Amino acid sequence: MTKCEITVEQKKANIDLYIIVILTALVLAVYMGFQGWFGSFAKNAEIHILLRVLVMACMQFGVAGLGITAVMLIRKESFRKYGLKSKGAIKVFVFLWNAF
Repeated sequence: MTKCEITVEQKKANIDLYIIVILTALVLAVYMGFQGWFGSFAKNAEIHILLRVLVMACMQFGVAGLGITAVMLIRKESFRKYGLKSKGAIKVFVFLWNAF
């Protein structure tokens, strides 16, 4: 039997997948470890709603986007390459600033 040789691109893709899986697993482990705290924090009416949403959005980003973002930063790829536009970003930040 002959060994299948892995190309350089396949090796990079494997490393990228490992990074994504490890970061996602870490965030999930934190969420599962503190699930009771996150649940009570999200339902606590004494805490401002924007702060609660921000914390839960950060957890969701950690599960859904942190690994991919880390890989893009490691590979020094641009978000614009994948369609992220900066048009209207100033308006968004002004709106967010005024929301708090």
